[in-house]
Amino acid sequence: PVPAEADIVHNLARVRARIEAAARAAGRDPAGIRLLAVSKGVDSARIRLAAQAGQRNLVFELAFEAVDVAFDATSFM
Repeated sequence: PVPAEADIVHNLARVRARIEAAARAAGRDPAGIRLLAVSKGVDSARIRLAAQAGQRNLVFELAFEAVDVAFDATSFM
């Protein structure tokens, strides 16, 4: 089952907030840190939801996933 868009939006916001807090605690500028989402065995519907939620840095461990998403990319990027 594909998680609701709200779940992905909420989870990304939570992770970004933790990254920002950790960066500030370390004296770093949070803007200089990128969140890199890694996919292994994730269907394109979930990737699409993450992209719609603002996640732009994606890495695919399995080549066929990248091809799958690339063909679908114009619908969500």
